[in-house]
Formats: sequence, structure tokens, C-alpha cells
Amino acid sequence: MILCYDGDFPELSRLLAVKGAEVIVRPSALLRSFDIWHITNSARAYDNHVYVVATNAVGPDAGGSYYFGHSMIVNPIAWRLAQARGGEEIIAARLNPDPLRYVTWGSK
Repeated sequence: MILCYDGDFPELSRLLAVKGAEVIVRPSALLRSFDIWHITNSARAYDNHVYVVATNAVGPDAGGSYYFGHSMIVNPIAWRLAQARGGEEIIAARLNPDPLRYVTWGSK
């Protein structure tokens, strides 16, 4: 598991992948743009040949900030398998280990 802003940097995700992680979960409360959210989740999945399950807060908080949501599940080749919209929503995807083994064969 990586938390929020830690997902913007490759080192922690790489450490988890080297230790054998096949799925990285990233709970977040990000206020920045959707583009950065999408790019960083896709990059961590692709860089490390892992699935990324990234959840983001949605809606206003007590201080008046508004979280954009858009939780997503990204596969090891950076395709979004599921993505929430801007409201509360449950998303799901089947994480198939076979493509993961194909992508990572000989690369670790």
C-alpha cells in the first residue's frame, strides 16, 4: 500500500514490486488535477508491472475543499479497467494474474 502523495514518486512502488507485490493499493485525498492522478497511477502500474487500485476522496470537506473522486483500477500495461466518475461510486474489475505473469516474465 502507498498513501496519497507517495504515489507521485516511483521509489516506494518499486520497492513493493521488487518485494513481490502484484497489486498496489493507493488510498488518497488529492485535490490536484485529474490528469496528474491518471498519469501517476498509470505510471506506477506500468513501471512496475503491477495492478494499481487507487481510491480518491470525493466531495467537499469541512474546510471547503472539494475532492474530485475518479477512483480507478489500472492494469500492468496502464489501461484503466474501471474508473469512478465525480461522485460516490463503487467500482470493480477482475484482476487476472495471467497477463501479469506474461508481462513480468524475465523482467524481475
